[in-house]
Amino acid sequence: MRSRVLLCCDRDGLNDGHRCLWLERHFDSPARIKFCYNRLAKCGLLDRCELLEGRRATAEELQLCHPADYLQTLSATRSMGQWELEALSAKYERVFLSSGSYKAALWAAGSAVNAMESLLTRSHGAETCHYNALVLARPAGHEAFADQASTYCLLNNVAICAEVAVRRHRLTRVLVIDWSASPGHGTRILLQNDRRIVVVSVCKHISGAASPWLSTDQFTSTHGNVVSIPLNTDRVGDSEYLAIFQHIVCPIAREFDPELVLISAGFDGSMGDPMGELNLTPGVYAHLIKLIQTAVPSSPVCAVLEGGYHAECVAEGVKYTLKALLGDPPPTLGSVGHINPSVMRSIWQVCAQSQNTWKSLKEQMNLFQLARDTVHLKPFYHSGGDAKPAHGEEFRKRIDALIERGLYPTRSDHSWPEDVARDYDARLEEIVKTYGQRKPRHQVAFLYPAKSLLAQHVHHNYSTSANTVLLMEQNRSVSDKELHFVQEQTKVTINHEHDFGGSQLMVDQENEVCRLMVPLVNALDSMRMDQTETTVCVVDLRPLAIIPVLKSAIPLLRKMRKVAAYDRVMIVDVSYYNRGIPVVREDGILVIYISAFADSEQKSAAVVSCVVTNFAVPIAYEYDPHLVVILGNAQRCSTIIPSFNQFANGRSVTLLSNDSDEDGVLACIASSVRSERFPFKEIADEESIQMLSSIWATDLRFNWLSLADRLFDLDTELNAEVVEAAAIAVYKERSAQLLDYAEGKRSALPCTEHDTRLLDQTRARMIHKFLFCVSSKNAQQPSN
Repeated sequence: MRSRVLLCCDRDGLNDGHRCLWLERHFDSPARIKFCYNRLAKCGLLDRCELLEGRRATAEELQLCHPADYLQTLSATRSMGQWELEALSAKYERVFLSSGSYKAALWAAGSAVNAMESLLTRSHGAETCHYNALVLARPAGHEAFADQASTYCLLNNVAICAEVAVRRHRLTRVLVIDWSASPGHGTRILLQNDRRIVVVSVCKHISGAASPWLSTDQFTSTHGNVVSIPLNTDRVGDSEYLAIFQHIVCPIAREFDPELVLISAGFDGSMGDPMGELNLTPGVYAHLIKLIQTAVPSSPVCAVLEGGYHAECVAEGVKYTLKALLGDPPPTLGSVGHINPSVMRSIWQVCAQSQNTWKSLKEQMNLFQLARDTVHLKPFYHSGGDAKPAHGEEFRKRIDALIERGLYPTRSDHSWPEDVARDYDARLEEIVKTYGQRKPRHQVAFLYPAKSLLAQHVHHNYSTSANTVLLMEQNRSVSDKELHFVQEQTKVTINHEHDFGGSQLMVDQENEVCRLMVPLVNALDSMRMDQTETTVCVVDLRPLAIIPVLKSAIPLLRKMRKVAAYDRVMIVDVSYYNRGIPVVREDGILVIYISAFADSEQKSAAVVSCVVTNFAVPIAYEYDPHLVVILGNAQRCSTIIPSFNQFANGRSVTLLSNDSDEDGVLACIASSVRSERFPFKEIADEESIQMLSSIWATDLRFNWLSLADRLFDLDTELNAEVVEAAAIAVYKERSAQLLDYAEGKRSALPCTEHDTRLLDQTRARMIHKFLFCVSSKNAQQPSN
C-alpha cells in the first residue's frame, strides 16, 4: 500500500495576474507553476494524485497572522496603475505588485489551508492509506511578516496553515520545516511565541552579509520553538543538506513527534537558481522527504511551494518531491561524502545552542564532544567559531532607511541569460539521466519456507492491496544443473569466507543452502528487472552463515543471467553476534555489525538509533550501494528497514533468522511496503555514547570522509574560516554595490534593463564557472 497525495495546483492560471509589470524578464513569473504542472502531467504523476480545487483565504484565516490595515493596503492594489504599484513596491524589500497580486495571494493562502485541512480530515482514522499533500501556488509566503511584504512574499501561507491547525483543529504539535535557501524570517517571527508549533529553518546567512542582513543574534532565535541553521557559504550541495537533516531536523522531529508536518518547499537552493545560488540536485529533495517520513512515520506531510526561479530545476525538484510523497523510492545520488566545513561548523553550533531545549541534540553534542576528546581536540565551543562580527548591521540600517523613504530598488532581478540557462538545463538533464526510473510491479517479494503458515497470514493481511506482495516459496523444485552449479559456487565462496564467518556454515546445511540459493537468486533478479521492489526472506540459517550465502548468490546471479549487477552491496547486521570490528569492507561488500556498537541487547533500541543516525546512514550515502541487505531478528530488522529504503533505488533484501515470530515478519513486510514505519525515540545512555564516540574517533573517521568531516578537527576548522571569509567578502561587495546604487552614490551601476542584463550575465557566468569547478572537484574525490 503506497501513500496517497492530495495535489492542489493552479491549473486555471489564477496567479497569472501576479507579475512584474516593469520587468519583462523577472524570474518570478506565472510560468513557474505552469511548467511544474506540465512536467507532472508529462511523467504521469497527476494520474496518481487526488486533485483538489483551490479557494480564497477567508478574512478570519488571514487575520490569524496579518493585521487588517496591511490587508487593506494589499487590497487597494487592485485599482492602482503601474506607477502607483511600483511606488508601493519600493516601500518593501524585493517585492513587486500588480493589480492581480492580491487575488493570487488570497488564492495561494486559501489553497494551502484547504489542502492542509483536507489532509487532516482524510488522515483521521485512515487505516489503509497514508495521506500527504502538495500545494503548487504563488506568490510564495515564508518571508512575509505580519504587516510587511518581503522578497516576493505577500501573505505567509505556511504560517496561516499552522495557526489554523492549532486554533481551529486543536492540534498541539505542528512542525514547520523550511528548506529554502532564502531566509523564511517571516515564518519564524510570526510563530516564535507559540509552543504548540516548532519551526526548523535552513537558509543562507553568510554571517550577516547576505539578505536579510541580520546579525547572528537576530538570525538565531532565543525562543525554544525556533531552530535556525545558518549557511555561511554558498558552496552548499546535497551532502550538506543531508547532514543538516540527519543531525538536526530529523532528531528534533522524532523528539517533538508532531501531529502535522508543514514544509516550506522552496527550490531556490537548486543548482542553477539565480537567487539561491546553491548546488542542490533535484533528487535530494526526495531524500529529504524520506528522512522526514522515517523520523515521524505517522505524521501527514503537507508541502507548500515557496521560491525557486529556474523553471527546469523547480519542475524537477517538485517532481521528485511528489514521487517521495507518493512513496516511491528516492533516486540514487551517487557517492555523497565530503561536507563543507563551514556547514559542519553551523551544525555543531546549532546543536550546542539548542541542546538544553532538545534532548536529541544534546545526545548529538555529547557524542561529538567525547569523540573530539578522544583525539585531544579542544572543546568545540571554545574554538572561536561562534564569535562572528555583525556584518549585516550596517546594511540592515541602510535597507530600513531606503524602505522607509520608499526607495528600495525595484528593477534588479532578472532571469539568467539564455546561454547560461541552456548550460544549466543541459547539466540538469545529465544528472536526471543517472537517476533511472523504477516502476516495479510488486512492492515486496516474500520468500517463505515450505509448509509455513506465514505465507497464508501475509496473503490474508495484504489480499486487498493490489500488486503489494509477491509470494515465493523457497524450496521449489531445482533442476540438477542448477543444483550442481550452486553447489560448486557455494563451496568456492565458503572456502574464502573466513573474515565473514563462513566457517559457521556446516556441511550438513549444504543441501539446505543450495535449495535456498536459487529462489534467492531469482528474488535478486526480480529486483534487478524491476518486477519487485524489495525482498523479505525467512532463512533457517545461523546469522554468520547468511553472509557467505549472500556472497554466493550475487556472483551466481551474474553467471546464471550473464549480467553485471550489484557491484556494491551494503549489509546491516542487527543480529547480536559479538564482533570487535564495526565495519568490514571486502570484495564489493560492506558489512556494518551493530553488535560491535552495542554491548548488550537490552540497550539495542537507543544504541541502534544513534548508530543508524550518526554512522550507518552517512556511510551508506558515501558508499552508494547498489543493494542493501538487512539481516537479523525480525523485530529488530523492522525498526531499521525504513532508514535504508532510500538507498539503491529502493532495492533491499531483509533476511530474517528462523527465530523470528509471525508478528515480526509481518512488521518487516509492513515497513517494506511503507504502510507502517517505526521511529526511534530513545536516547542512548552515557556508557554507550562513550563507546560510540571512541569507535568514531579511532576507527571510522580514518576510513570514511563524511565521518572525518563531521568530527571537525583543526584542519577542518581552518578550512571553514577560509571558506566563510571568502563568502563574506563577495556578499559584502554585492550588498554595498546594490545599496550605493539605490542611494544614488554610484552612478556607474547599470540603470537600464539592458545594462542590468549584462551585469547579470557576467555574474551568472562567474557562478556557473564556480559550480562547474566544485562538481568537477567532487567527481575527482577518491572513493572509499
